[in-house]
Amino acid sequence: MSRPTSRFRILVLLLMLGLAPKLSAQTSVFDQSTAVLSMPCVVVADGSTTTYYSLELSLQGDALVLLDAEEIQLRPSCTASFNSISNELLDSVRVGDDQYRLVLQLGENNQFSVLEAENLGLGPTSLWRVSDGTNHLFVGGTVHALEPSDFPLPSSFDAAYELSVSLITEIGVLNEIQLLSSQPLYLDPSQQSLEQRLSEDVYNSLSSLVAAENGILSNVEFWRTNLAMSNLTGFYLSNRGVIAGVELHYENMAGVDSKSVVALETLEFQIQTLGEQNSHLSDDELVTQTLESLESGEALSGLRELIKAWRYGDLQLLEQEYLDALLLENEQDYNSLIKNRNQDWVPQIEAYLSSPEVELVLVGVLHMPGPDGLLELLEESGYLVERYVQ
Repeated sequence: MSRPTSRFRILVLLLMLGLAPKLSAQTSVFDQSTAVLSMPCVVVADGSTTTYYSLELSLQGDALVLLDAEEIQLRPSCTASFNSISNELLDSVRVGDDQYRLVLQLGENNQFSVLEAENLGLGPTSLWRVSDGTNHLFVGGTVHALEPSDFPLPSSFDAAYELSVSLITEIGVLNEIQLLSSQPLYLDPSQQSLEQRLSEDVYNSLSSLVAAENGILSNVEFWRTNLAMSNLTGFYLSNRGVIAGVELHYENMAGVDSKSVVALETLEFQIQTLGEQNSHLSDDELVTQTLESLESGEALSGLRELIKAWRYGDLQLLEQEYLDALLLENEQDYNSLIKNRNQDWVPQIEAYLSSPEVELVLVGVLHMPGPDGLLELLEESGYLVERYVQ
């Protein structure tokens, strides 16, 4: 396995804990490669009977055209429904980064038609403008790993980057000296190998998966178990086309544009924080959960759901499906991973706000929502925080 990178840090820990969001299949999904919007479940009730449909619409130019309407069996959490009097469905859907006001009508013989598909322009994303009344900066939530199809990134992020003179990220741009000096922090304090710490069956299962992925287990044999599993998950996802995420994209641009990149915390602190996670799980439990998430496809599907929630700026979903689950699983991990770091970052963000220069702060999107999130902490400090859409 390759040397770890922090780009997978939060996502991977959540996946190892089994906290990847299990969203219902009823979520509308737009396939950019085919320009087709899928609405897997729409319920039509006329008083005495209830029927469920799966719809597909094609984006043709700036219009949505109905391709297919198929009657289906009952799906759980099927929330998109028609008005029983007008036989119309009014919904707000996302197609790429555009938001549409969609009106569908159900006519005779269960024939659907598109009455209206108004492009309302760019929908919200995980980007905010923070102001003290005189100066302002941008705070963007990010995903540390993406698929090539996730590019281009939301145009609002590009606009904020262009308006900013510098980039503020969690650990900034790392050099080889920093990476090499941090290597001892990955080692398990017991000085025992994974083979010694794991049961025979679990270790054999781990070895088999790493071999199947053409990895080298000996590279992380003496690492802390959770950091080794973080590395394995990143390696596994990279074999399936996953690449570095939002921060690296803009850090590379900043290098070309001669913009400074500043860190909120050190690599050493971050490794130490991540290395202390999952203390409530045994080594066998941690490895077993990781292997299950990879082999079942949950790791990749969970990443895709996280990317969608990030792209659309869905704070409610992020809080309910990720943060609440992490808090319920282990409050100590939640505090060290999310709450305490957010509190440490706020004074630094305030310092940047005190100058007239505009900065773009990029941190994992799970640091945004909730009562302990950066957005509420900044609002409580008296700053104006508003969603930025350009």
